[in-house]
Amino acid sequence: MAIAWWMGGSQHGRAASALRTQLIPWIEKSSLSDVDRKSIIEQLDDLVIDMETEHLTTRQLSRLNFRLSGAPIFQWGAIETIEQQALHCDGLSEAEKVAISTECDRLLRTVLNGRVAMEQLEFALQQVTDKEKLSGRLTAHEHISAGEFQEFLRRIGAVSDRVNTSKEPLEKSPSEVFRMMIDDALSDK
Repeated sequence: MAIAWWMGGSQHGRAASALRTQLIPWIEKSSLSDVDRKSIIEQLDDLVIDMETEHLTTRQLSRLNFRLSGAPIFQWGAIETIEQQALHCDGLSEAEKVAISTECDRLLRTVLNGRVAMEQLEFALQQVTDKEKLSGRLTAHEHISAGEFQEFLRRIGAVSDRVNTSKEPLEKSPSEVFRMMIDDALSDK
């Protein structure tokens, strides 16, 4: 999912429209959990108000555009579905199931840190997802073999390893990570 509003001139109205007409409808149809989907939409609604009332600086709009365009966090529902399927896969050992959960958490930290591009995420998930042509939404396969789960584990581990992501538990939901990404984009740093 890519959004576009950065075209020069006054960006506030364009940015609000992009969120309202592109991103929010996309999130509404995502496979994120109901709680995360609702929270993210509420956060986006708040951003729309800030954009329409011009409470954001041009720099903040630019940073939001960068963080929201093609943001891997919006595909997190597919990863949650894959993780849940893995936990119920008879062909995986308990150690492999724990490793998948651990690496999914680590990948979420990598997303939070802005260290993974959508293309990298798509590559890591290509064995276990399909990509819708029009929306770009990733959908988990209904039936994933133990071998495909093992390849998924290898690939997502490689994404996080490449950028030296900590193995400490993140213990954050996708909507909490989204909030942290927004706060970072709006910060004065």
